[in-house]
Parts: sequence; structure tokens; C-alpha cells
Amino acid sequence: DVLLENLEVKKEAFDGLQLPITCIYGHLGRLHVQVPWSRLSSSPVVITLDGLYVLLGPKEHSLWDEEQVRLQARVMKKKQLEMAESQWETKKPEQSEADAEQKKKDSFTSRLVTKIVDNVHVIIKNIHFRYEDTRDPRRPFAFGVTLEELSAHTTDSKWNKQFVDREALKTVFTHKLLSLSSLSVYWNSLNGRELGSRDLSFAQRTKAMGDMIQRRNGPNIQLDFLIKPVIGSCRLVHKNEKRDLTAPLLSLEMNLQELAVVVQQSQFQDAMRLNDFFSTYFFFKKITLERKRKYRIFRPSATVTSDPRGWWHYAFHCIQRDTREAQGWKWWRREVWERLKEQDEYILLYKRSKAVPWLPKLDETATRRLDVLVDRIPVDDLLRWSRIASAQITAETKQLFHKKELKSKSKEEKKNRKSEKSDVKASSA
Repeated sequence: DVLLENLEVKKEAFDGLQLPITCIYGHLGRLHVQVPWSRLSSSPVVITLDGLYVLLGPKEHSLWDEEQVRLQARVMKKKQLEMAESQWETKKPEQSEADAEQKKKDSFTSRLVTKIVDNVHVIIKNIHFRYEDTRDPRRPFAFGVTLEELSAHTTDSKWNKQFVDREALKTVFTHKLLSLSSLSVYWNSLNGRELGSRDLSFAQRTKAMGDMIQRRNGPNIQLDFLIKPVIGSCRLVHKNEKRDLTAPLLSLEMNLQELAVVVQQSQFQDAMRLNDFFSTYFFFKKITLERKRKYRIFRPSATVTSDPRGWWHYAFHCIQRDTREAQGWKWWRREVWERLKEQDEYILLYKRSKAVPWLPKLDETATRRLDVLVDRIPVDDLLRWSRIASAQITAETKQLFHKKELKSKSKEEKKNRKSEKSDVKASSA
């Protein structure tokens, strides 16, 4: 078994969301993974997550860093490229989808993993995510999501909990029964009850976050709900055969005791202020990412004092570009030429990053240049150019292999001719 207790959530855990929020406090009470190593083919793996409390707050304007925004955008682009590359590698042209699926089914390890995933038992308890906003001291507010328990079990076709082997039953369907207890969304005015206050200790904050979770059978703290505590169940049927079009891939049947949504005027006003805050950040992010990319082809390399004429030309071309864009001009000759040069440069650096034997590996300067191109170029172009580079690598690899084969054949032919000549000489002698 794997048991982790009293873990602290990293402050950087939510940076990947690229939102103007910061993690003030995060705590995971217990993560328990029970693996029946001796009975993996007949008993489920049980994963229990208990007591996840996260407190978030707004990131002030003074902390909005342009460099951080660019780094986050670069990380997201690279993740998209990695995902696309993994898809390109799994799709082999010489192997049909049916052959690949049959090969996968024939693998004992794949069958065992499939059986484990089909029957994994997940239990999530005592979850509380809370966002506190004190930017306006006159109207501080907090909203959050609480969950008492959510569990997912594998069942048979009659919804009885059971360990299922799809191969033995000769079925392509997996049945899951989800049980939901007290899922709620609240939006409160703070009135001096900030959990993000520095006066609170870690233990006090943990207790306060746990006490606010709405319990099905217990005394609960009164909150102003957007969605009142929801109790219910869900029946999920997943079809594992994509080529069969007679039934949907995913079928969901929900049974809720009550679903009550209440929006007060103060909550709506707070939500509008929060929306303005997020919109301001997204505009800042857009300007940060597009400003240098839009005008970079006109920007002089010298400083203003050393080349004032060049900077006046820079200002003129920037204004002229905006004017022509407003009139419907989309591409300029100079920009098209710049984009073509960037395409050739990126494809070459991409192939070098894959450590192909016929090109030198990336050094520090080339790595920095590749990062600059990733920052500048839109992700759609990066995906297209990476696909072109991957196709070139495949073609060049085949060509190199073909050359090696021809070289080895020519060596064999020379060797055979030499042996034939020696045989002729021996026979004549």
C-alpha cells in the first residue's frame, strides 16, 4: 500500500492555469492507494483521497510579470507540441488500426492493465476549494466549492458492485456507479472572517476549511449558496469499442434528489467585479504576447540614442501597419518573407532538437533561439511546422537507411567479384 498524509500543496500548483490567482494555502490530509499485488486480476485497486483544502486569492496588478506570462505561454505551447508528437508517433502508416488493436489485445500486460483500470475504485472525501477576494475592503467576498464524498465503483450490467472481466464476459461495456454526497457552491461576504489572514495558524486554517464542508448528517455552518448541497447518484456506461456505431461511447444517467440554484443581487455584483478583474488580466496577457510579435520585424537592433532615425522609422511603420490592418491588409511582403525564414529556421532547430545523427545537436545558443521562436510564433504554426519537420526526419531516416543498404550491397558485390576472379585464376592454374 501507498499512504501519504499531511501534504502541503505547492504555491506554484495553479500556475499552469494561467490565471491571475495565487495559492495562499493548500493541504492534503490523506492519499491512500491500496494495491492487491497478489490478486490484481481479481480484486480492485482502491484509491482514497481525503481532506484536500485549497485557499486561493487574487494576484495583484503589481505582481503581473510580463516575463512570467511569456514563460507560462511557452510551457503551454511545448506541452501542446509534446501531445501532438505522441499522437504522430502512435499513428504508424504501415500498421492499420485493426492490426494495432489486435496486437494490443494479444498482449498479456495490456490485458492486465485494462482489467485494473476497468475496476479501479475511487473514493474522494472532504474537498474544499475557496477563493477569497479582498481587493475592495468595502466589499470583500469569498466563493468556494465543497464536497463531502464522491465514490466510483465498477458494477455488472445490473448495477451490482462487482469485479468485472470484460474479456471473460465478452462485452465491450464498462459500468460505473457514482455516488455523490453534498456537493455545494457558496458565495459569501467576508465581513472580517478571512481565512487568508496572517493571524491564523496552519492548524486553525485547516480546521476552518474542514468545518465549512456541508455534511449530510451533521450540524453545518450557514453559508450563502449558489448551488445548495446536492445528493444523488450517477450511472455511467462506457463503450470501449470505437468502431461500433450501434451504441454511444458514453451513456450517463443522473438521479439527483434536488438541484437548487439561488443567485442574490450582492453575489451577482461581486461576480461582475471578479469578471472585470479577470478580463483586465486576459487583456494584459494578450497585449504582452502580441505586442512584440506584431511589431518585431520593424524594431531596430540599435538603441534610441545611437539610431534615432531608425526608431522614428519604427514608429512610422508600426502606425502604418495598424492603419493598413484596419483597411483590410492582412499580409505584407516583408512579413511573409520573415515568416518563411522563421519556418526554415524552426524546422532546422526542431530536427536538431531530436538529435538526428546527420545534424549537430543543439547547443546553448541554438536552444535559446528555439525558445525565442516558440515565444514568437502562434501555436497553430508551430504544430504545422513541427509536423513538416517530423515528416522530413522520417524521409531522411529512410533515405539514410537506403544509402547504407546500397553501400553494403556494393561492398558485397565487390567482394563477390573478387572471389569470382580468384576462383577463375585458380581454375586456369
